[in-house]
Amino acid sequence: MVRSQSEVRLIIETWNLGIGTTSATETAKARIKERLLSPTPELKLYKKQRGVNRTK
Repeated sequence: MVRSQSEVRLIIETWNLGIGTTSATETAKARIKERLLSPTPELKLYKKQRGVNRTK
């Protein structure tokens, strides 16, 4: 499940990581972006079967 950046930030803040909070937040943002830009093969197959196309 991909969460919004604000959800991720709130989750990370509840973990009380101290000085690691900034690094964890940056890593989480990068992973979210990566997942959105490069969907898994299963999602690609699902979208193909459903005839879902990206719109700009």
